[in-house]
Order: sequence, then C-alpha cells, then structure tokens
Amino acid sequence: MDMADVKFDINMKLDCWYRHGCPDIIGDCECKSICQAYLEMNQLISSCGMSKAEKYIINLIPSTVHEKKMFQRLDEIRKGNMIEWVNGGNNLFITSVERQTGKTSWAMKLMYRYFHEMWPGNGFIRRGYYINVPEFVNKYKSIEARQESDFIKVSKILKDVELVIWDDIGKFPLTVADQNLLSLFIDNRVREDKANIFTSICLTNSKLVELKNQDGTKALDANGNVRTFTKPTVDESALIEQVGSNLAFTLLDSENIILDGPCFRNRQNGGVNA
Repeated sequence: MDMADVKFDINMKLDCWYRHGCPDIIGDCECKSICQAYLEMNQLISSCGMSKAEKYIINLIPSTVHEKKMFQRLDEIRKGNMIEWVNGGNNLFITSVERQTGKTSWAMKLMYRYFHEMWPGNGFIRRGYYINVPEFVNKYKSIEARQESDFIKVSKILKDVELVIWDDIGKFPLTVADQNLLSLFIDNRVREDKANIFTSICLTNSKLVELKNQDGTKALDANGNVRTFTKPTVDESALIEQVGSNLAFTLLDSENIILDGPCFRNRQNGGVNA
C-alpha cells in the first residue's frame, strides 16, 4: 500500500494519505478502526510546520521536455530510498526562473515520502520541518525576537531534525543580517550532515552540452558531428546577489534541479506513483 496524493475534502472524509487500496476503508471512506498508519503520518505532517492547506499534495504534470527530465530525476530520488538519502546528509536545490513550476510541491512530495518510509515504529517523533524563508527572516529579524521562547524552540528543531525544507530562499534579496541568520542554521546542518531541500526563483544561463553514449563516448549524428543540447544552469553571480556568497555556494554545491516551465496541476485524487 502506498501513500496517496489526495486533496483534502472534509465533506468526503478523504483526509487519509492511505485511503487508496486500504483494506480498512468501508462505506463513504470511514475507517472501521483506529489506524496506526494514519495517526503516525498525521503526527509527522502536523509537526513539520506546514499549514493545513499544504497538508495534502497534488499531482504535477511537466510542460517541457527538460522539465520532464527534471521530474524524472526528482522521482528517482523519491522512489529510491528516502531514508538513505536523508541519512546521507544530501542537499537538493530546486529552482526556476518563474513561479508556479512545482518547486514547493516537489519539496513536499520528497518530505512526505520520507515520512511514509519512516512512520512504522517512529513513535511520534518529529522527522522533518518546513521553513518559509521570507516569513522566517522577517519574524526573527530583531535581536529581541531571537530572545523569545518561540525562536529558541525553532532553533532546537532546526538543529536536530533530520530534514528541513527552506522554501523561497531567494524570493527577495537577503540583507546581510538575513544571510547571517540563515547561515547560523544552514551551515551547522551542512557540517553535521543533516539533509536540506532548498527552493528558490533564480536567473539561469544556457550551456551547450555534448551528448554521450551509454559507454561514455560522444554521440554523433548521421554526418559524424557531435550531438549537443542546451542545458540551463544557475546564474552564479545573480544567485550571490540574491542570497550572499556563503549561502549561494551552499546551494550550488547541492544537487541542482532547474524547472524551466509552468507545470500543470492535476487536482484529481491519485496515488504517489502517478
């Protein structure tokens, strides 16, 4: 049984990630018993900082050839072994030039897949956390705010939790104070091999790349010329201007996924493999 990507509908009682194929569903999707899977997943997601509207994810459909390849790579990570990926301290940078390309939705998909793999025997332990970066730096901009109990609590979570989503990290140019605040947590997490997923809007450049055969040799066309394709890359100087050099190099050292077009959102209920 796999986790379902369902849109929350309280009237239909479709608020369970496991309702597709669940043997305990009867009638109008009422559970006939208290379900440990639902309780554990609900606790993991409720404690990760997501709003109620973000509690349920939707299917995404790519609109370009390059974006399809990026979706395939993200799906490889998601369907591989998320526990190993997180425990390995991996970092992922999902970026695009435009909004509405699925960056946050993919970050959520990856985190929720990790939760799906972790819930058996988890014992209601927090495993992931979501940070909206613009809201975070604005809330804790002042020294006074950083002395409050709420900041101390969040600081401990960011230090200890296995996976953090840093959403919209480059939505607005970060001040030096903002950069220092974020670096305080992100640098420590990277040093301690704690996994992170970053999302941001960022300018890109185009790079001409030679196609390779499976054996590593150059792919040639019928005329014997090397086949090439245009690959988008993150504009390093623009990224440094947005987030500062320290954070920029952390993002560039992460695996970069560039989404180059608006994705279509399929709001029909579907399984995680759709």
